[in-house]
Amino acid sequence: MLRLLIFICILQYSIGTILRGRILLDGDATKTVSIPAGSSCAVHFEDTSIPDMPAKDINATELSNLIGFPINYEMTIPNNLQPIFLYSLSVRITNGNTLLYINTVRVIVPITNGSLITVDIPVTNVQQNSQNVSKPVSSEDNGKYSWPEMLGKDGTLAVQYIKMKSNLTNVFTVPENSFITMDYRTDRVRVFVDNNNIVTKVPRVG
Repeated sequence: MLRLLIFICILQYSIGTILRGRILLDGDATKTVSIPAGSSCAVHFEDTSIPDMPAKDINATELSNLIGFPINYEMTIPNNLQPIFLYSLSVRITNGNTLLYINTVRVIVPITNGSLITVDIPVTNVQQNSQNVSKPVSSEDNGKYSWPEMLGKDGTLAVQYIKMKSNLTNVFTVPENSFITMDYRTDRVRVFVDNNNIVTKVPRVG
């Protein structure tokens, strides 16, 4: 019996912990919206422990032949992760070179001693928020604190757009895998971009 228990413990350690859950549109499990044929979904499990440094990619899984929401995902993560560190999930759903859905909030993964962790991931539709960058300035833009219309846009253009709309000067791009400081500043806007300089999160004051 002792040998069997030792074998089970060794087997679990070598296999790792199962991380699974659902990808939900707007975090709503009741939304069953279809996804364009040929789209794919990449789910990344990352170490985001170090402030103002790029996240460290630990594992990832890619899903294809998507039909619609909710989307089930599953991956294996190491058993030797330390609960004192911060681990997060990120999602990108694309169709060819077009970004369709992303998560716009940090999704924390709780590290436990169990063999199964379940985390649902909310995502936002990028395309429905897309607008023309050259839209004229209106008085309604004064006092605005977020710019969802910049999702999926070029980061450089987004910075220029937000500066023009808000009259703020402390507006800059940040790599999407960076773990930022939690201080709040009313004169700052961080524009998160991917490796192609495409905005992946809603820019907001803070």
